[in-house]
Amino acid sequence: MLLLSTSVIVLAFELHMLISTCDLCLRVR
Repeated sequence: MLLLSTSVIVLAFELHMLISTCDLCLRVR
C-alpha cells in the first residue's frame, strides 16, 4: 500500500515537472 502511494506521488511529481517545463518553454517562445 505504501509503495503504491509512493509511486503515485512520484508520477504526479514527474507530471507536474513536465507540465512546468512545457509551460516555461512556451513562455520563452
